[in-house]
This record gives sequence, structure tokens and C-alpha cells, in this order.
Amino acid sequence: MLTMIIGGVRSGKSGYAERLMMDEVKADEVLHYIATSAPYDEEMKQRVKRHQDDRRHYHHQWKTWEQPRHVEQLAASFTAQDRVLLDCLTNLVSNELFVGWEAGLEPWREPAFRQACYEKIRDGIRQLTHTAGHVVVVSNEIGHETVWDDEATLYYGQLLGALHQTFVAEAERVLQMEYGLPLLRKGAKQNG
Repeated sequence: MLTMIIGGVRSGKSGYAERLMMDEVKADEVLHYIATSAPYDEEMKQRVKRHQDDRRHYHHQWKTWEQPRHVEQLAASFTAQDRVLLDCLTNLVSNELFVGWEAGLEPWREPAFRQACYEKIRDGIRQLTHTAGHVVVVSNEIGHETVWDDEATLYYGQLLGALHQTFVAEAERVLQMEYGLPLLRKGAKQNG
């Protein structure tokens, strides 16, 4: 099963996704957290630490996978007894699309590279959904943000938008977060 949770920045997506997973977990299931943030500056390091600390205080144990790229490599680690939270698609797309930026590389300028990124991320998440019992993917909605006036942001938005459309079409459940409130957009309401 695939659940998508999409919303604006700081709309409560991650916290809601974690609570949803804990509310729906069965006694024989294991909770997994795929963290895609690459803590490249002090602010990101603090955000990652805060999320890790939050999960330590839950009554359920989480197995955390720090995986800023190559989520497809984790698929074989899961079984039908596993519930996987991927937080978040937005960071994963950035990490895959802009690989090598710190060395001045710009492979994202090539259409073939962007297509390969789309396929890699799409196929990686599909692999997760085929091995794990339930996958929840959190992502930011950036399509309603400011006008994109540079190539990198334009290509990033196009790739993220294409992945959103793909996964929303494939998901059994889609929730949109607004102001901390989950709005069911597709599927049946369940616990949470």
C-alpha cells in the first residue's frame, strides 16, 4: 500500500505521517523511517536532530535509515511486516538531481539525466512499495510557490511535479496537509 502526504512547508506533514504510522501499526509490524535529508548546514543538522529526538520519545520503536540518495538500495531490507515512512520526497529529488553540485558539476542541465533521475526515484519507491507492507511518502507542494526564474529550480519543480502525479495516481490514499489538518484527497479514511 502507498500513502502520499503532500503539503506546504511546515504544514505538519512529518508529524502527522509519524502519528498515522503509529496509529495503524499492528503488533507484528515494524516501523521504519527513511530520512532523506543531507545535513549540509547547521540548520539542517538541527532539524534532523529534532526529528530523531521526536522519534525517540514515541512509544513505538523506529528503525531509522539515513538515505539521502539511492532509496532503491533499501528495498530488499523490507518485508510485508514492515511499514516504511519516507521523509521526504522533496529532499530525495534535490539530492538525486543536484548530485555533484558541491564540486561544480551540473548534470541536471541534460534532459537525459533528468529523465534518468525521474525513473530512478520512481522505480526506487515502487520497489519499496512491492517489498514493504505499507509505504508512506511525505513531500512538499511547491507548485503554488513563487514563480521559478532560474533553470535549476524550474527543472526541480518539473521533476517533483511529475513524481507527485505518478505517485498520486498509484497511491491507495492521498492526504493534503493544510495548517496541520489532513485533508483526504483519495482513498478511504483509516485510523489517524
